Amino acid sequence: MVVVVQEEKVDLVNNFEQLLGPKQVKIRCNGGFPSLMFLNKCCIEEELIDTQGIDPEDIHILYCGDWDPSGAIIDYYIQRRLRQLGIEGVHFERVMITPEQI
Repeated sequence: MVVVVQEEKVDLVNNFEQLLGPKQVKIRCNGGFPSLMFLNKCCIEEELIDTQGIDPEDIHILYCGDWDPSGAIIDYYIQRRLRQLGIEGVHFERVMITPEQI
């Protein structure tokens, strides 16, 4: 299983790396709405799917972002863009900030 934490704010990358780096969790800062190139880099460039034999179903993306009007739809946007890349089955979950946390 591969766990990737995508977070929105560049300023928080070091904090996330300090907390999750020792657990071998990959940290990615998407800075808002990620491009196809960014998502491709996250899933393909590291050749997780092709050379290491990891199925997309074994990739878990945990998203940490704000809940402003545009940020609230980033979940849908990222999942749609992954499908555009032909990557189906990746587990995607928003863990921060959710309506329940507000």
